[in-house]
Amino acid sequence: PAEPAPAGSVGVEIAGSLRAFVRALRTGERPHGEVHGNVMSLAMVEAAIESKGTGRRLAIDDVLERAYATALADERRDDVRARLEQWRERGVREALQGPPAPAGVAGAAAVARPAVAG
Repeated sequence: PAEPAPAGSVGVEIAGSLRAFVRALRTGERPHGEVHGNVMSLAMVEAAIESKGTGRRLAIDDVLERAYATALADERRDDVRARLEQWRERGVREALQGPPAPAGVAGAAAVARPAVAG
């Protein structure tokens, strides 16, 4: 499929973030800075810090898998743990890509109640 055309600028700072949020609610589009991409950024930072400390190269996927194992071990809610366990089949990186909005669901419902990656 063709890449969607870039959305117009929503501005900066809190006002821009609020406009982006409202746009996401109205259109069902994923806003820039959505959680799945942020987790990948955090994994890269974690890998860089650990690499600096150990002097070794680290694969981002290794950092993700370690964090995933910790999340599974530490999660207290059974429903959340069950959802996380579903990631095992797809792999953490794939699960973090996030699912597309369910077919036939658009606008506020798709964003306000997004499906959890799994």
